[in-house]
Amino acid sequence: MDLTQLANLGEFIGGVAVLVTLVYLAVQVRSARDDLRYRGATDVIDRTYQAYSPVYEGRNAEILWNGLSGTGTLSDTDAFVFDLLMRRHAGALSEAMRDLEAGVISPELIDFLGAHYRRVLTSRPGGIKWFRDNSEEFGGEIDLFRLIPQTGAVSQEVS
Repeated sequence: MDLTQLANLGEFIGGVAVLVTLVYLAVQVRSARDDLRYRGATDVIDRTYQAYSPVYEGRNAEILWNGLSGTGTLSDTDAFVFDLLMRRHAGALSEAMRDLEAGVISPELIDFLGAHYRRVLTSRPGGIKWFRDNSEEFGGEIDLFRLIPQTGAVSQEVS
């Protein structure tokens, strides 16, 4: 083997090494992206659970239910507690929307959360009214049209 053949062989081996390195890097980038999405989804679910944790303390479940139902009048203290509970949920959802924009979580997770909040928090007149009254404070990240049903008796009650 002369020097030219060795140079050609070295160039070929170098090209193969570059190709193998690029494939390896592509696999690593994909793995890191998947790991980031998994951690992002886990964080979103954790924040949602944390938003619920004070509901189970004292009278908070009763206050949340009365506030969501929109029937009757809450005392000033109960109205304050209801507002705090709703802000915890809105904050968790707002963070999830920012994670979606950053590509950290999938749109399917947001759809799942939207369905959850629609079923739990915005299916009642008091919840819909609270989200409408306070959506501006969350920088518009919360897509009310995704959360609030646009048809049916519930949305007509608070219109």
